[in-house]
Amino acid sequence: VPLTDAVITAKAAVMSESGQPRPVQVLPDGTVVAGWDVVEVAQTLESDTIDVIVRSDLDGDELEAERVLVNDALANRPLKRLETFFLLKRLEHVERATWRSSDFQSARPKSLEDEARKWLGIKKREVYRFKKIMELPRPIRLAAAAGYLGVRLAHDMVGLRAELME
Repeated sequence: VPLTDAVITAKAAVMSESGQPRPVQVLPDGTVVAGWDVVEVAQTLESDTIDVIVRSDLDGDELEAERVLVNDALANRPLKRLETFFLLKRLEHVERATWRSSDFQSARPKSLEDEARKWLGIKKREVYRFKKIMELPRPIRLAAAAGYLGVRLAHDMVGLRAELME
């Protein structure tokens, strides 16, 4: 999710005054896994250099790299509720895959419902709506996440889709 001009301007003002808030984390091949907002602001400021940490420990560990990426987005991006839900869903997928590959030695991953209610302060019914929206084709999901399509309308489309498939 790209930052809006207003957010970039605000972050640029802070970064000009206080310096880079945290280093950008990259894989050895240069793929950014954390700090996309810092990169965007640095480009806006036309900075010659930025602080970077090369995460060799994540090289070849796609699940852990994705966990870092999602957690960074949750912590540092201004997200709409449905966008946050999508990221929580992605994080749940990563945690379940990690748990399955760990011979079930660690604690069971947290449920999406609990995490969504905690992060978003929403009720069970809205979690259900968001989960149903996840079943829709990608363009409709993206339109709903961007706010072009209301959550209730997108949820109604789930029912319409089921009727059309019968």
